[in-house]
Amino acid sequence: MSDEIHNTDLRLDQIPPIDSDYSQIADFALTFDGYNKIKDIALFANKVVAAFQNGHAIVVKLTLTELRACLFYEQRRYRHFGEDPEGKDRDYINIIVLEIIKRVEDHRTD
Repeated sequence: MSDEIHNTDLRLDQIPPIDSDYSQIADFALTFDGYNKIKDIALFANKVVAAFQNGHAIVVKLTLTELRACLFYEQRRYRHFGEDPEGKDRDYINIIVLEIIKRVEDHRTD
């Protein structure tokens, strides 16, 4: 796993752009240990994905910690699948990354 970056230490230049290779986004996702930050991360992340499929509004309501946990979980999910996300799944990940960028720009560390 990559070195952890705490929310308060996260800088914009550490977040890959959404048009990056997925491997860069996956590496960034591993700078956050979602297992230790969110109780029952699988349940949480799957609820967010399900809500997202019914409209993107859920994502803007999440904290930086929750967003990073979702990104972390998606990295773990796709590592398990042995493939990179595509289509709507990559779109979801891109929106998560964009929201992380917004939180860091606004200095909202949680």
